[in-house]
Amino acid sequence: MVQYDGARAKGQRDREGRDLLEKIEKAGVYEVPIRTLVVEKDGVGIDDRSVDRLLESASRRKGWIHYPVVQKNTMKVVVGKRRVLADKKAKKDKVFVRIVDLTDQEAALWRLEENAVRFNPDKKELYLTFKSLRDDFHLKQVEIAEDQFYPGFPKRY
Repeated sequence: MVQYDGARAKGQRDREGRDLLEKIEKAGVYEVPIRTLVVEKDGVGIDDRSVDRLLESASRRKGWIHYPVVQKNTMKVVVGKRRVLADKKAKKDKVFVRIVDLTDQEAALWRLEENAVRFNPDKKELYLTFKSLRDDFHLKQVEIAEDQFYPGFPKRY
């Protein structure tokens, strides 16, 4: 029945969101050689000042509060690129990361979630992430905006 198609699709997206949250919760923290990590800039330069501020903060705190998140099959840094760059600048050989088995779409959605709540997000980086979700994964703006892929995440804005 046509009237239930929207509800059925919404239920499927909710299940996908729960699956992603389970993946995140099951992900382990590992110490890996920093040279094995792939840091993509998504065509956007990362501000050196933000990397320097993170480096100073990490040295003051003796480490990170949150670990960078890495996509398991590619070793691409999904979340925490600036932290990895700060560790590289500090000439560390190994870093602690959270390795998660993510699809490319899940990685893009997680990157969007993390960058959207930054104090001063890079507008071009947000635009390119939205564009990728639209063009590569054929998601509509309303689907991205509904937080359907992150049903358990608290609203931070």
